[in-house]
Amino acid sequence: MHEKAKPTFSKKHLICFSDFKLEEIPSHFINFAQSTKEFTILFLIVFIALRNLTLPVLPFILIFSFSFFILKLFLVAFSAWTKLERLHKIIEDKKWHIEHKREEEKNQLKEIYKAKGFSDKLLTDIVDTLTSDDNRLLQTMLEEEMGLSLGYFIHPIKQAFGAFLGMFLASVVFTITFFTLPITYCFFVSGGVNIIASSIIASRYEKTKMSKEIVWDLAIAIVVLGICHFLTLSIMPFFKT
Repeated sequence: MHEKAKPTFSKKHLICFSDFKLEEIPSHFINFAQSTKEFTILFLIVFIALRNLTLPVLPFILIFSFSFFILKLFLVAFSAWTKLERLHKIIEDKKWHIEHKREEEKNQLKEIYKAKGFSDKLLTDIVDTLTSDDNRLLQTMLEEEMGLSLGYFIHPIKQAFGAFLGMFLASVVFTITFFTLPITYCFFVSGGVNIIASSIIASRYEKTKMSKEIVWDLAIAIVVLGICHFLTLSIMPFFKT
């Protein structure tokens, strides 16, 4: 990290980027849930397409599954690193402004706390106290002006591991149903289990209504898979010999 971008005001915490001023969601759990749903839906799309087009199913599914594993891990890790680099750049820019345009930052801070209802001597005391220490001022401006929130930043490797674990457990469910249920509908049963389980996990950590999350995820999956089914049936005559 660039020397100027180091958030030295807290040794136990890092500034975590957030689009809204909300509690930071554990990224590895969200990646677990999202990756489970993505893998499940794509798996079933390929299964339906290949089955309806009378092409070899299982070999292609194995190739697709392994390829998607690798792709998803890289995408999650890259996204996390990009987010971290963006965070470092924001901290660096804000610290430069504090060092070189201190009066401007002080005026902005005064406007922020004036909007919160502070005035007169109390407002002056708050601004003077916050601007007396660069690290405290940096923390305050990042939180109040730029919408960043304090919290633990989940390491990109840990986020990628969450995605891997979600896909791995989804594939385990597929494997179990493959050997225990008839091939005609075994993957759809496991697909439903995966989507419902991932929806429950996502709703718990995102603090959303669980039933709504499950219904919407299942509905989206059914619509997408239904479209896939009818498309493959429509183009199947063109592939008949």
